[in-house]
Amino acid sequence: MSDSESSDQGQSRWQEVLTSPGQVPCVRRSFLTGITSGLGIGAGYFFMTSNVKRSTNVGFGSYVLVTMGTWFYCRYTLAQERVKQRLLKKALQDRIASEGIDEQDV
Repeated sequence: MSDSESSDQGQSRWQEVLTSPGQVPCVRRSFLTGITSGLGIGAGYFFMTSNVKRSTNVGFGSYVLVTMGTWFYCRYTLAQERVKQRLLKKALQDRIASEGIDEQDV
């Protein structure tokens, strides 16, 4: 795969995230959680210190940290669920395959 093909694929993936975040797993929930926490923490910091610039920086920083943390946690749990589903599917397939064989035939 050439560099231009990989950059096109990466660009289309980011374009998909930015144009339709509801279609990509965990993105919508992560952004909403991050925005809400950033606004809350920034407003709380402003009410405590009355420093606009510092509270904006704290709010934005908390937005980024909470968004990334929520996204990574969500993707991790999603990956765990997929692994469990694969193992369960394999176990069911093995069970179905073994049900057709009598023990006396073996």
